[in-house]
Order: sequence, then structure tokens, then C-alpha cells
Amino acid sequence: MTSGQEWGELVTRAVVWSRDRVEAAKEDRLRRTDPVYLARVRRQAALEQRARAEQAQVVASERYQAKLRRLGSRASTGAYVAAGTAGLGVVDVATGIGGQVGLDGLIPASPGLWFVASAVSGLIAWRARAKLHSATPPPAIPLPAVPPPVLAPGTVGAEEAADVYRAEAQLIAMIPAVDQLHAEAGLSLRHTLHNVQPRMHALIERLELVANIDVLRAPQAAEAAETLRRRLRQGVVSYDRLIAATATLLAAPDPAGTATDSLAMAAHELEAYAAGLTAAADVFDGRP
Repeated sequence: MTSGQEWGELVTRAVVWSRDRVEAAKEDRLRRTDPVYLARVRRQAALEQRARAEQAQVVASERYQAKLRRLGSRASTGAYVAAGTAGLGVVDVATGIGGQVGLDGLIPASPGLWFVASAVSGLIAWRARAKLHSATPPPAIPLPAVPPPVLAPGTVGAEEAADVYRAEAQLIAMIPAVDQLHAEAGLSLRHTLHNVQPRMHALIERLELVANIDVLRAPQAAEAAETLRRRLRQGVVSYDRLIAATATLLAAPDPAGTATDSLAMAAHELEAYAAGLTAAADVFDGRP
């Protein structure tokens, strides 16, 4: 190969490398202005922050439990030692008759040392037990809020996901009014939302994962996405029924009447739907 050919190949490689760099920079700029991409980045950062907070809580709880075990062991050991040394002191006094000449006990002329050891051990046990009773568990570390998963416009299930977020926002806005009217119903709504919301978001996450699969390479991805979309639509319907029941309760002249029963039935239906989502996810993941 001549030097001219080598030089030409070097120039070609340099041009290709420069073009690839320009294209990569252009794609990076487009991604940085894409709201869906930015929302996913924020969600991932929040998930990592929440995982760190949960791990810190686990470590703090383990340290607290280890401290309780140490104090409990110290209190028990101290009590046993105090009782044992006090008994030996009594035996020493009885056998030595107070340290009289010719009648030494277990420790010649020193029966009081057993009682000193008993007192010290008892003090150690008492202090350990006092610390054990006054020990307080570590405060709960506040978990950062995690934004819900985001589906790009046009993705299968994107409209249903938007309806889910709309329904959740409506319920959250209605709960304070329900609290004032019927505190027990407000607690029930919070409990239902707490149980259902993570499962609905997990379903949307599955849709997001399936949407990123190349349909040409995996034709089953389209069918899976449609199945997940139908499940999500069922959840939207259950959400809407719960919202309607909540609105009926707020408008009812007697909150303790049939309106409360309708709300309980709608909440039970939504929780049953969410439980079905969990069962379907277990089958999908191969869990028993």
C-alpha cells in the first residue's frame, strides 16, 4: 500500500469519526429538549435517591436492633452475676462467720468482696436495663417522591396512562373534603390509593418496557402491549367508578347512608383489580 493510499484512508476515517461525533451531539441535544426523556431521567434519579434512603433506613434499623440485643445481654448477664456473687457472699459469711480467726470462708477474711462485686454487677445491669427501656427507634427517613412513569405520545397505552394520572389527581384532591365529611371514608380512600397506585404505575412501567422493544425482531411485543393496554383501561374504569362514588358521597345529605356503602364497594372493586394485576405479574415473572 502506497503512502498516498494510507493517507487517504486516514482522512476517510477522520471524516467518518467527525460525522459520527456531530450526529451523536445532535441526538444528545434533541434528547435534552425531549420532555419524555427529561421526565424519565428525573424519575430514574428519584428512584435511585429513594433506594439510597431505604437502604439507610435498613442500616439504621439494624443498628438499633443490635443495640437492643447488646443492652439486653448486658442486663441479663449483670443480673445473673449480681445474684451469683451475692449468693457467694452469703456462703462466705456463713462459712467464715464474719472473718473470725481460724474460720476463714471462701476468701480468707474478705467476705465483703463478694457483695462489692454483686453491687457493681447489679449497677451495670440496672444501667443497661434503663438504657434498654429509654431506647428509641431511629426516626423514619423521609422517602423522596418518585414521579410516575411516562409514556411517549403515540405509544400504546399512553392515553390510558394519562387517564390514570388524571384519576389519581382527582382522588387526591377529593380526599380532604371526604375527611371533613366522613373521616373513616377518607382513611379508606387513602388506604385504597396507597395499595393501588404502585401497582398501576408498575403496569405502566411494563408498557414502557414493551414499547422499547423492536416489533420487527419480536412480533409478540405488539400483542403484549395491547394486552397491557386493555388491563390499564380496566383500571381507569375502576378509578372512574371510585371517583363517581366519592362524588356521590360528597353530595349525599346523609354521608353514613348508602353513599358510604357505594364508596366501599367501589374501593373494594379497585383493590380487587389491583390484586389481579399482582397475580398476573407473578405469573408473567414465573413466580409461584
